[in-house]
Amino acid sequence: MQETKTLKALNLELNQTSSNNTEVYHSIYQVDKTWDTVLNNHNILLSSGYLKSIEDYPPKGMQFRYVILKDSNNNPAGIMYFQIQYFNASQSLSDKESKTSPCFFNTFQRYLKGLVAKQVEFNTFVCGNLLLTGENGFYFNNTLHKGENHFSLVSKTAEYVQKDLNNSGINCNVCLMKDFDLQSKSQAQPLKEKDYHEFTIQPCMIMQLDNHWKNFDNYLESLHSKYRVRAKRAFKKSIHLEKRELDLQSIKQYEKEIYELYIGVAENAGFNTVNLNIGYFFGLKQHLGQAFRLFAYFNHGKMVGFYTMIENGNEAEAHFLGYDKEENLHSQLYLNTLFDIIRESINGKFQKINFSRTALEIKSSVGAIPQEMCCYMKHRNSFSNKFIRPILDYLNPEVNWKPRHPFK
Repeated sequence: MQETKTLKALNLELNQTSSNNTEVYHSIYQVDKTWDTVLNNHNILLSSGYLKSIEDYPPKGMQFRYVILKDSNNNPAGIMYFQIQYFNASQSLSDKESKTSPCFFNTFQRYLKGLVAKQVEFNTFVCGNLLLTGENGFYFNNTLHKGENHFSLVSKTAEYVQKDLNNSGINCNVCLMKDFDLQSKSQAQPLKEKDYHEFTIQPCMIMQLDNHWKNFDNYLESLHSKYRVRAKRAFKKSIHLEKRELDLQSIKQYEKEIYELYIGVAENAGFNTVNLNIGYFFGLKQHLGQAFRLFAYFNHGKMVGFYTMIENGNEAEAHFLGYDKEENLHSQLYLNTLFDIIRESINGKFQKINFSRTALEIKSSVGAIPQEMCCYMKHRNSFSNKFIRPILDYLNPEVNWKPRHPFK
């Protein structure tokens, strides 16, 4: 079993402000039962099952820290999740320029190339999850902070865990708090007071599902004529494809094909902070069971595409996908994938779909709308931190895309 460490300095600081004790763990397996008791089914993307999937099959260079916060009665009442990602620019940069609209990461690529990318390497300390879009870094119940702004607890806990990492030889000078919605943004003043810089990247695309849609045909009927015609044209182009849902054994059987299709899409982005482990999807099925689903497309027995979904309460999480580029050209595979995700979500009686980032316009064309997400970044060195804001402004150009309005 890995070492469990209590940070006495952190306990003292939090006791002075909110009477909390804090424990830091290196593995979710050390604390899974307590973790899930505190979480109380609030968010499957922060559950021990999901986190075990990443820990069992981690992206290269990624480490983890799991924090339990205790209330004044010494009962577990809050959890925080941190990823420590080693970043080597020369390994993360692709020679291919992205064919999609400009975004933070593509511009970051060009910027780093200009700084001689092979010399750029560091550890990033992340509250949240680099594999997901959304607020997946912490959860506190009502007994923990008793009115104290939870961002204050987040910044204090992050600061001390970051110091502990540095003292143990893992230098993490850059801290990233990722993906907070507008409601959370209004409460983020404690982060700004701690000199965190607020910035946005591409919005998260969310689709609300009308409760009158009892089946996929109801969805099609709600579309303007030109979008309905477009959908039916896409269906005809993909009629030759066979679609199958893969079970645990099949995911293992097709592991190599799945990963090759995924990596082909990921590398086309031009810049990848994180590439998945080849066993990641197997781990998700192993730990989440029917809450994780993987659907694959086959053309005469050859896998040409796949998509994944995670059931998160009343929300369907459209997770990673992959497809053969040539097949996508002939079959409009990506568009058909979006429609299939909508179909499965309506059949599953979900209230909304989280389509995540990227491909904003085509997701808008099927009914998703943008939701702004804020991130916060800070360098531990106060002098270096002064340069974060202008660098973020430079790296984050406006994304030009045209929102679509497909519904009547």
